[in-house]
Amino acid sequence: RDVTGVQTCALPIYRLSQTADFVPLFHPYAGLQFFYFTLVRPVPRLLWPGKPVDEGFDLAPLVGAEDTSLTVSVIGEAYAGFGFPLVFATGLLFGALARWWEQTLEDPPTSLGVIINAIGGMALFGAERGFVNIVLLSYPILSLWAVFMLLQLGRARVVLGRGSV
Repeated sequence: RDVTGVQTCALPIYRLSQTADFVPLFHPYAGLQFFYFTLVRPVPRLLWPGKPVDEGFDLAPLVGAEDTSLTVSVIGEAYAGFGFPLVFATGLLFGALARWWEQTLEDPPTSLGVIINAIGGMALFGAERGFVNIVLLSYPILSLWAVFMLLQLGRARVVLGRGSV
């Protein structure tokens, strides 16, 4: 049990129901602020001192929990953003990402495709805890993509260099 007396295994559903209780009755919808915060999170504060520092909705102060953070899940974040339409759109986004990463295993599957599929699955699973986790857990995919693009650029230069001789 946690400090509120709720069994630990029921906490995600409990936090989601608290979010549904408070938004929009006691706290207005946050709009796409959580999505915007997620996209700009990788930008260092040194380069952008005034970047957003919160997601627009924090459950902890509403339930009286101080000096803590409560995870409301990606569904709760979407609901706090704009209600059920954004929950639906988030589900579509996750489905599109899952399909995109699943296509890396279609014929013939390569070792790079298997790696991207595994990391993508991990990112989607981790993102269920919070939307910002999909960005954080996708860094390896972005790194692999950058290396792949550099290799492709190098091959193109070699091919162009041989053709002009």
